Amino acid sequence: MRILFFFLPISAIFDTVFWAFLWSRSQVYSLNIRKKRASLGSWLKNVHNVTLWAQAVR
Repeated sequence: MRILFFFLPISAIFDTVFWAFLWSRSQVYSLNIRKKRASLGSWLKNVHNVTLWAQAVR
């Protein structure tokens, strides 16, 4: 019975670390998606500004 009480905290710690790792991975993944969307939006904005500037120059 004492062995069980010894192994229980270890498994709980491993479980917590594992889920924290998965959660951080999902957070990083969603952050990367947001960054890509933001960079795409800024790129489109830059293209729009360049086309406006080209029209103004003409």
